[in-house]
Amino acid sequence: ETDSDAEYWDHGGYVGRLLYVGAPTAFTFSNNGPNATGNNVGNMFYFTFTTNTGTWREFFLVLRAKGLIRGGTTQDDFSKKSAVIESNNGTFILTEGAGDEPAISGQTGYNASGQSGNYDGTNSYKYRYKYSHIWIDVTIIHTTKKTWGEYPTRGYYVSDIKVATASGESLILNLQGLYNPRSSQTEPFSYYFAIEKSYSSPIPYNQLKNFNSYTNSLEIATINYSSDGQKAKITISSDVGGINTDFSFKNTTGQSFTHKLAFQPTLLAGEVKEITPTTRSFTSSKQPKHSPIGDYKELQVLEGKIKLFIPPGTTPPVGGTYKSTIYVLVEPTT
Repeated sequence: ETDSDAEYWDHGGYVGRLLYVGAPTAFTFSNNGPNATGNNVGNMFYFTFTTNTGTWREFFLVLRAKGLIRGGTTQDDFSKKSAVIESNNGTFILTEGAGDEPAISGQTGYNASGQSGNYDGTNSYKYRYKYSHIWIDVTIIHTTKKTWGEYPTRGYYVSDIKVATASGESLILNLQGLYNPRSSQTEPFSYYFAIEKSYSSPIPYNQLKNFNSYTNSLEIATINYSSDGQKAKITISSDVGGINTDFSFKNTTGQSFTHKLAFQPTLLAGEVKEITPTTRSFTSSKQPKHSPIGDYKELQVLEGKIKLFIPPGTTPPVGGTYKSTIYVLVEPTT
């Protein structure tokens, strides 16, 4: 049982914050596996034992959204209440937006202090939204339903929760628990990883051909890896095994032309490198990670840009739409 007026970020089940920039939207929270099994499983969220999904404990989520006023550290608890996500596929409605999207002339806008007024195209009420960022505190609360008696089975427990917006954006909350694990038990690989494409529609060849070397290449995606403690190797490859770098565009009739890729790390910032069989993998490093809302933590991170170029001398393709599949593999390393 929860109190909707109370805050739960100081509760033992607090797992972190979702940072959001964008228009008001609906967030859907759903199970992404592993799925708990057994006769008493309901439509809830579960921590499941890593080697037996029949061993689990049930929980639900409590959320609290707040906004950050521009130009400072002022927090606005605009909803003044917590929301409970009681079951799988539960929805949270965010009524406020955030970010630097400009206001529309003749309509209400906000200045850097969060004050509202009519924007005339030149005055200080130039922001569409009151907040620079919104965050959502996420806390898990266990129910009494579990498959053990006084003590759980020794080892590790996991739960992956997918968080999706109405516009189609999504991420995975990769949660992990433990109870007195044995030295012979392997700790699950817990991390956050995201790929964001730069283009949602085909890029004309006449534009692509102007990018003809790894130092003169077109950004097509960004990657973002972070983990509380697990170092990782990220491999960019043309096959699912992570071995080859024979990248090419192909159409539905089998015609193709070669392209190449490059990678430029942005945290820590580094030089752009061509992706080749000997330079296809990159390793995370422990770095301070700062949040726009003031949080600070040292994490294993790797952030960077995937870039594309067409080798000089490539024969122009015949007309049509071509696609290229690029694999990005994440694996733990030491």
